[in-house]
Amino acid sequence: MINKVLIANRGEIALRILRACKNLGIKTVAVHSTADRQLAHVKLADESVCIGGPNPKESYLNMPSIISAAELTNADAIHPGYGFLSESEMFAEIIETNGFKFIGPSSKVLNKMGDKIKAKKTMKDFGVPCIPGYDGVLPVEPDKQMLKKVDEIGYPIMLKAIHGGGGRGMMIVEKKSELSNSMNLVRTEAKNAFGNGDLYFEKYFDNPRHIEIQIMSDEHGNAVHFGERDCSMQRRNQKIIEEINLNKNRILNDHDMKNLLLMENIVKKENAVDGQLKSQLVKKKLKCEHLWREAREKNDVSIIEKDFDELLLLVHEEASQLSKSLSLSPYDALISNYDRDYDSSKIDKLFEIIKTDIIPQYLNLEKISSPSIFKTDLSKDDIFENTNLKLKELGFNFDYGRIDQSMHPFCGGANKDVRITTRFENNILETLSALFHETGHGVYEQNRPTDFLYEPIGQARSLSVHESQSLFYENHIFKSKSYFQIFNDIFDGSKEMHQSFIEHYHTVRLNPIRVSADEFSYPIHVYIRYEIEKEIFNNKIQFKDIHHLWNKYYKQFLDIDIPNDTVGVLQDIHWYEGIFGYFPTYAIGAMISSQIKFSCPEYQSFIDNVSVESIRNVTDWLKDNIHQKASLY
Repeated sequence: MINKVLIANRGEIALRILRACKNLGIKTVAVHSTADRQLAHVKLADESVCIGGPNPKESYLNMPSIISAAELTNADAIHPGYGFLSESEMFAEIIETNGFKFIGPSSKVLNKMGDKIKAKKTMKDFGVPCIPGYDGVLPVEPDKQMLKKVDEIGYPIMLKAIHGGGGRGMMIVEKKSELSNSMNLVRTEAKNAFGNGDLYFEKYFDNPRHIEIQIMSDEHGNAVHFGERDCSMQRRNQKIIEEINLNKNRILNDHDMKNLLLMENIVKKENAVDGQLKSQLVKKKLKCEHLWREAREKNDVSIIEKDFDELLLLVHEEASQLSKSLSLSPYDALISNYDRDYDSSKIDKLFEIIKTDIIPQYLNLEKISSPSIFKTDLSKDDIFENTNLKLKELGFNFDYGRIDQSMHPFCGGANKDVRITTRFENNILETLSALFHETGHGVYEQNRPTDFLYEPIGQARSLSVHESQSLFYENHIFKSKSYFQIFNDIFDGSKEMHQSFIEHYHTVRLNPIRVSADEFSYPIHVYIRYEIEKEIFNNKIQFKDIHHLWNKYYKQFLDIDIPNDTVGVLQDIHWYEGIFGYFPTYAIGAMISSQIKFSCPEYQSFIDNVSVESIRNVTDWLKDNIHQKASLY
């Protein structure tokens, strides 16, 4: 029995599915990009979830986001409609393995029909007449077997991409002298369009009729057909909509030039990684994330070790392909995904002060071994209600955002739909600290410039700048000595409690957890992860080596014996989602946040007189000087 369906599509397609669900009494969930929030199906559905930016790769082709939306809304089934992921064997398989019903052909059927060679063989097995051609993947260059088959069929032939559709990856070849060059051209187009350059060929028919017969069947063997339709009216084997009317005499301004530079970088990265590898990465990242949750909860690294090592091999290949396209080292290519201004040589220079100054100071300091425990009698709902008001005062707009609970604090979404999650700790201060951190991310997203929001220059400057906003709100607002009085409604507001707060956040502590670390030792936590990442990509070490280095470095650099793997090598989600090169942005962001503290003239007023007005003044300054600048500079 299906009670709720998530519709993984948009527009007229989604409306048809929605109408059918309504007639059957089934609840619906609409997913949408940031550009499609006003579409009819979004407004008419029972629930809606924003899954990414306007580029379909960020939203309607973003498998992890769609699966997450289904999990968030407790959907029973996912309907892909047609187009987008409807013919993706991998998408169907991921849905099936995650316990959802895929409304459409099974992954096994899609495996046969998504690949044109397999589809053709299946049709032949059932006695369906097919156009004569080469029934396999063509070699890189014409060989004897291929040329023999061409001679049997006779010119002209039609070269075709095995994957994809829409008239892309097709070319007529009239004679032998054109064959090799045509194959190279079609293979390049197919790889760019579908992520796979495999080709085959068929006999070319000069004046064909293109007839479609639609068939629907269920899992019980019942089938019906809906007659035939003539799709012969085509141009270049496809429908074409021409939308661009560019004035060639237009002179590019600074905004245009910056957009072009950013687009060039985006295109390079998009085309750098092989489509098959991308598919393998998505599958393995999803699996490892789920295994990480289980391993962390059970404090058992053996649950994830094998799959994580397999993920590492895929990430190594991804880094290698990116490095060739970007002319960077593999690790630097991954770093550029999060901050294009930095590479390992620049980060090494920044981190030199951590290695030569901060670590020796830390090791010689007297440290508190156990932090103060702040508890409250309030329920989770009461805490959310109390903190929501505080976050509103910081500038977080709940008309375009919300807060939920998860295993790992996170901020996702964009501009008009920002989702914050936190986890509840025994120490309520850790929950509040995480909330303020993620709110910094959220306010930055909500305040990006609306005039060019969907252009490259309208995106966040870098993850380092993003982290600077979260760390500013966490370290310089929430953890400031002046701000604690705001939480009198959660704690008792006594001088003793205030003093405990100061001791908790303004003393150096022995703490194995990065997100709970004091401001002085925090960069050391990041430095440890950075050094391990360099080992991963320079020496290609495996999980057992990472595990060893983690415990070794924590003892060497922080004088901490790791009590268990949950607070050790399993404490962060990043690596298990295939995210490498991200951690340095935390340290760089912390440095930027400190610079902001001394650059913002409104900050001292806030320290001297904590109020709603003084807090808003600080946020307004950040909006004008950082958020609205986006990637312009």
